[in-house]
Amino acid sequence: MTAQPRQLASKGKQAEREAIENVIQRFGSSVEGKKQAATELGISIATLYRKIKLYGL
Repeated sequence: MTAQPRQLASKGKQAEREAIENVIQRFGSSVEGKKQAATELGISIATLYRKIKLYGL
């Protein structure tokens, strides 16, 4: 199950963490993979990095 773009903000914290984990696994942890993950989640790359730090991913 993947998050639809622009829907990440409406998810609960646990679901948000899981969605981020899933897209990082799918696209990889490289900078390019994180850019693709952020696009998939409908958030900026800066927001993705902030959430990675917040959730300890």
